[in-house]
Amino acid sequence: MQERDTINLLKECNSGLKMAVNSINDIIEKVRSRQIHAILEQSLHKHEKIGNEVHSLLNAYNETTEKPGKIAKAMSRLMVNMKFIKTPTDYKLAEIMYDGCNMGIRSIYHYKNMYSDASGEAKSLASQIIENEKYCMTELQKYL
Repeated sequence: MQERDTINLLKECNSGLKMAVNSINDIIEKVRSRQIHAILEQSLHKHEKIGNEVHSLLNAYNETTEKPGKIAKAMSRLMVNMKFIKTPTDYKLAEIMYDGCNMGIRSIYHYKNMYSDASGEAKSLASQIIENEKYCMTELQKYL
């Protein structure tokens, strides 16, 4: 059971990290504020670092990683563009990313609880994702 929970938690973390990286990459080009850009860049690098660790662990279990679904990516991009078109400001971009961080935190907590028998290493990586999201939210609050 522990191995299956570990693999499932790692796969959910991987999926969430990829969605976060895609979202940040979609938004970062639109940001005018150097401060917000720096926050997003730092978060992006941290997500990529954790993602590499998750990927390595999945490889150790001979598991492959999946890309986020095309529909999920398209819906995310569409929502960002719709919100941004209405109010094309750094405030709106900070708000969109803040909401995304909150969604990521809720999601990872959900999967940590669902796959409670996962290894300590997998849970630690999930906790690192949560902490990165919380830090990003705290930094973005200054621009809301």
